[in-house]
Amino acid sequence: EIYNWANRTDRQDKRYIFWLNGLARTGKLIVARTITRKYNKQKRLEASFFFLKGGGDMSHVVKFFMSLAV
Repeated sequence: EIYNWANRTDRQDKRYIFWLNGLARTGKLIVARTITRKYNKQKRLEASFFFLKGGGDMSHVVKFFMSLAV
């Protein structure tokens, strides 16, 4: 599903963010790393980020939006 979203050619689809979520310890980080490595090698990676529950600044969505604005 992620590869289909990333490789889509139909620009009618306006979903610019793929939101990967799920229960703890279900492999989200491994999936995200695999995808970002592939597209980084192809020079197609625009951005990647993650939130860490209880991880200080990495657990606050406000910090994420502030980093986008900078």
